[in-house]
Amino acid sequence: MNTWITEKGTRIKLVFYGPSNVYLVSRDGHSFLVDAATLVLLGGITAGVKKSGEPAPSMLVLTHTHFDHAGSAAALRARYGLKIMAHGHDVDFVASGISPFPAGTTLGTKAFMAVMKLPGELVTRYPGASVDIPVSEPISLEDHGYDALVMPTPGHSEGCLSIVVDNEVALVGDTLYALATKSIVSPFVDDKDKLFESLCWLYDSGCQVFLPGHGPAISRERLKEQIDDLVRRRKLKAQRKQREQYEDS
Repeated sequence: MNTWITEKGTRIKLVFYGPSNVYLVSRDGHSFLVDAATLVLLGGITAGVKKSGEPAPSMLVLTHTHFDHAGSAAALRARYGLKIMAHGHDVDFVASGISPFPAGTTLGTKAFMAVMKLPGELVTRYPGASVDIPVSEPISLEDHGYDALVMPTPGHSEGCLSIVVDNEVALVGDTLYALATKSIVSPFVDDKDKLFESLCWLYDSGCQVFLPGHGPAISRERLKEQIDDLVRRRKLKAQRKQREQYEDS
């Protein structure tokens, strides 16, 4: 089981690795889950929690509420009696079990979403759950026994959250995406400008390791490369726009 241990002794274990990642953060006899994958993967998640040897989780933090990250939320609450934390923007999405799909960023993904968005949202509906701790601004988990910060990191969707643990490791959901070869940005993004700001905030957090919702861990160096590439692309886009405006004048 992949495990990251901070200098302060907080343990972060990948209790489920597959279509979506689920992590367990543990310290001083208590723990919390990050993300809930889909309902069909519930057995794998609970088996992973048991295999970890850590205490049963008392809280579930949802990095966002798309079906592949929140699908087992209600079942995990029933299993462990845990509280659910999610972005305040997404409270109604969790309650209904229907979370809007994000927009595409390429011609292919835009075309896919044009066809699949509405039917897909209905087909992937998951059992609803109430959110106990809505988050709309940075919140410390100190009262829960962790040196951790839950931070809104919008872009992939408006309701995205990232969790920075001991200023060393960040659990980022789909704010970063590690299944592609050339980019660590998801091909599905609602707001590119907000995502860019979120990536810069994650880098400025000082974390050395970033744990995404899909794929393996991402290094600080890889994040810097991605930000530099986005800066270059944004400059080229601005120059192209200025040139077009000049030619039209």
